[in-house]
Amino acid sequence: MAIPFANNDFVKNVHCKVFHLGANISFRFLLKIKLNNNLRNIITIILMNPSRATATKSDPTIDNIISFFFSKKYAGEIRVLNLFPFYASDANKLGELLEKCKATYGKKYYKILYLNNKLIEKHLDISERVVCAWGGRPSMLKHQQMNYNIQRQAVHDVFNSTNQANVYATCMHTSEDKPYSSLLTNKKNPRHYAYNVKPQCLKCYEVPKKFGFRW
Repeated sequence: MAIPFANNDFVKNVHCKVFHLGANISFRFLLKIKLNNNLRNIITIILMNPSRATATKSDPTIDNIISFFFSKKYAGEIRVLNLFPFYASDANKLGELLEKCKATYGKKYYKILYLNNKLIEKHLDISERVVCAWGGRPSMLKHQQMNYNIQRQAVHDVFNSTNQANVYATCMHTSEDKPYSSLLTNKKNPRHYAYNVKPQCLKCYEVPKKFGFRW
């Protein structure tokens, strides 16, 4: 369900530009959320792909991210990027959407991903923390495994070309005695900000290189 940002007391203002490929495909590169506090630092979150959030309406995952970072007083501004910038509210339909984009728009599809990755590179430099939170690969994306692997490798190359010291992920408080044991999934992906997990149950940890993501 789309939730108006205007109803969220944690949010001061939101900037987001939505682009369109034809009549049925939409994408966004960046969602900027200024929190209702006096902090000035920027935290960037990298998710799998946009669901519903725009400049006026949020979604459950974005609401959870806002609640978490506002309560922890980690940042004055949240910037949300994605592995894939294309809107798909059902993650299991993402693979089909990527195939459609690539087949129909060809060079435009690759240019969009290129610009998306350059924006990730920029935010590695300007953000106090970059929190990877794209979760595991959606089950239906296995049929388009090549698209997923190519883009994930491209983002991996961006991380390797910059200082990785500010890269973080989140895990449950229940693992605080051994926090890194649940920092990544079994397949070494950073965990998603599940909308059904209360923000107070999460904690943000820097990702040591020895626990590096599996690409």
